[in-house]
Amino acid sequence: MEDYSADKTDLQFRNKEDVYKAFGLIGAVYFVVMFTASRPLHKWVFTQWMFSYEFEFVKRALHGEIFRLLGIDISYTLINAFVFALIVILNVMLILLFSHPVRRRIFGNIGLKNQFSVSVWANKPIHIGLGLFFLMALLHSTTLQRFFQFPGYLEHLQLLLVLGALYALCRTFRSTARQQKYYHFLIVGAVCFTSLFIHEAFLFFYLPMIFMYWFYEVPGGKRYNALRFLLLTSLIFLTWVIGTYGLLSADQYQMVLSELVDRFGSERVDLESYGVLFRGFSANLEFTWNWFGQRLIEKSIHLGCTIIILSPTAYVFWKLYEDDFFQVWGIIFNRNSENQKISTPKNSALRVLLILSCCTPLMLIPIGIDIFRWISISTLNMFIITFILMFDNDFEKRVSEKLFQLRFIIGLVIALSLIFGTLGITNSFSWVYKLTTNLGFGI
Repeated sequence: MEDYSADKTDLQFRNKEDVYKAFGLIGAVYFVVMFTASRPLHKWVFTQWMFSYEFEFVKRALHGEIFRLLGIDISYTLINAFVFALIVILNVMLILLFSHPVRRRIFGNIGLKNQFSVSVWANKPIHIGLGLFFLMALLHSTTLQRFFQFPGYLEHLQLLLVLGALYALCRTFRSTARQQKYYHFLIVGAVCFTSLFIHEAFLFFYLPMIFMYWFYEVPGGKRYNALRFLLLTSLIFLTWVIGTYGLLSADQYQMVLSELVDRFGSERVDLESYGVLFRGFSANLEFTWNWFGQRLIEKSIHLGCTIIILSPTAYVFWKLYEDDFFQVWGIIFNRNSENQKISTPKNSALRVLLILSCCTPLMLIPIGIDIFRWISISTLNMFIITFILMFDNDFEKRVSEKLFQLRFIIGLVIALSLIFGTLGITNSFSWVYKLTTNLGFGI
């Protein structure tokens, strides 16, 4: 029997309202610290908010076109305010997702005992593991702090839509109504089509993760999967159309640039960011390889340091899913007598594919110079999917036991995140940038 009244110095809550107040106070402190350390909107990012369909159809311009159709004149101040409002919403949504396993157990204790003791609750190994994993997700170098350090990137707007879609899918998965299965097409289709017009790299950022989560929960029959395959094919084709026909011709360069400079000022328009409207796949590939070729030693140092610092994170995720990988290994090589059918929901094979789908942003490394941005998106995807999978009680129980065993590794990850800070975009960490510059490798 747990004693909730022994220690007067122990922090105790007697109802849910007290817990909400405590969470609210912690959240307020968190946002004050984050906003104090945040960076202003970079002009490279702001330039991509200037694009619209005013002259003709171009890629990465849906958001700007919506502002234009609404009669809203874009300015740096407006976009800066919009971006930071977006950041707050994203942080709240992700914090609620990441804290869900902890909150569920806290409120479960309150409902059972009409009282909650922090010290007694934290004495349970499972609770310790869940609490540490929540802190790891909250403070990691690739998650929430990146929104404040690199505000305004278009994948943040896409992520808002993705989180809404995942939430909506979770709600429909719980329903047994037959027609609910076809709402999935509306949810996934609407979010994916919209997001591709915001940034065509959505095909790698989030689309595989959404589709695999959908397939993981609802493998479906032949007709259902045929429709799903048709939707996926349409989205891939749309990506090609946007990437091919969403470019401006070379003779429009000066005309459109002059218009943007007149409207926003030369100090706000970034020529490299503006140049993406004139680069297709082949030109982007050539640009990326030339860029890496000029900085090979410097970026190798950055990548090596990143691999070392993030290796404990990779180890934590590997341990959480190693049983699934070994199960699939056994199926492939006929070493597992308990063969799983792909039509079975939530099996190990689907879970492995789901986790691998989180890493598809890494496929952009050969064609995009923002290598550490791709790494960050992949890592955040893995956190998101892991916490969503933890809505399942059986999966949460399995993971919770492993998290306690990994408590020292998780503690190391948290410490490394606090010490080294945010993972960058084209550079890894700020101290690595200073190191390579001092060594004479920086350009």
